[in-house]
Amino acid sequence: MNTTTLLNTLHGLLLLVRDFSAYATMFFFVIFGTWSLHKRFQKHEEWSLRSQSFVLLGVMLFYLLEIPTLRFMMHESVVQFIFTLLGLLVAGLALYGHIAVSLISRLMVEFLIPDNPAAASTPRLGPAEALEGQGDWEGALHEYYILARIYPNNAMISVRAANNLLRLNRNEEAAAWFERAIKYTNKAEDNLALVRRLCDTLESLQQPERITEVLRLFAERFADHESVKNIVNDLANSSTGISENKENIMVSEMLVPLEDAPIQEDE
Repeated sequence: MNTTTLLNTLHGLLLLVRDFSAYATMFFFVIFGTWSLHKRFQKHEEWSLRSQSFVLLGVMLFYLLEIPTLRFMMHESVVQFIFTLLGLLVAGLALYGHIAVSLISRLMVEFLIPDNPAAASTPRLGPAEALEGQGDWEGALHEYYILARIYPNNAMISVRAANNLLRLNRNEEAAAWFERAIKYTNKAEDNLALVRRLCDTLESLQQPERITEVLRLFAERFADHESVKNIVNDLANSSTGISENKENIMVSEMLVPLEDAPIQEDE
C-alpha cells in the first residue's frame, strides 16, 4: 500500500468519524432536550441554577461544534446550509428555551432581592390564595406551578398544588405532587402526614402496590420514628403490603390528617 492510498484511507476514516460524531451529537441533543421537557412539564421538576448553567453551556458547545461541521458538509449548497442552521436554532429554542427562561428569571429574582434572603426563600402565595378564594382551582393551580419552578424544593407549594388537583379530580397528578412534597419534607411528623394524604389518594386510584412502596420508603427514611414498627408489621402481615380493609391498617391510626398537622417549612 503506497503513501497516497494510505492517506486516502485515513482521510476516509476521518470523514467517517466526523459524520458519526455529528449524527451522534445531534441524536443526544434531541433526546436530552426531549427528556428535559418531560422533566419540566410532566414531572414539574426544576433543576438547580448550576445544573441549568451546565446544560446551557453544553448547548452552546454543541452549536460551536455542529455549525462548522454542517458548513463543511454543505459547502456546495449555501441555501441548504442556511435552512439547516435555522432548523437547528429553532430546535434548540423548542428543546432548551424553557431552561434559558427559567435561569434568567431566577437570576433576576436573586438580583432584585439580594439583601433579603428570607424574601428570596419565601414564596408569595397571595395571588394563588385569592384565586382559591374565588373557587378558581385551575387558575390557582397554574400559580402554584409557577411558584414551584421558582422554589423547587418547597414542599408546601407541592402540597397546595396537589390539593387543587384533587379538587379538579386529577388524582393521578395529585399523587405525583404529594410524592414530590414527601421528597422535600425532612421532618418525620410532617412527612407522615403527607404519607397519609398520598395513601388516601392512591387508594382512590386503586393502586395498593404504590401504597406499599410509599410506606416502605417512609419506614426506611425514618427508621427511628415510633410509627415505623407498626408500618413494618403491617407490611409483613399482608401479601400485598396493605390490608384490603382500611380499618385494619394499623398505620392508619398513627397518621395524622394534614389539616390537623399542617406542614411547616424546614428552618
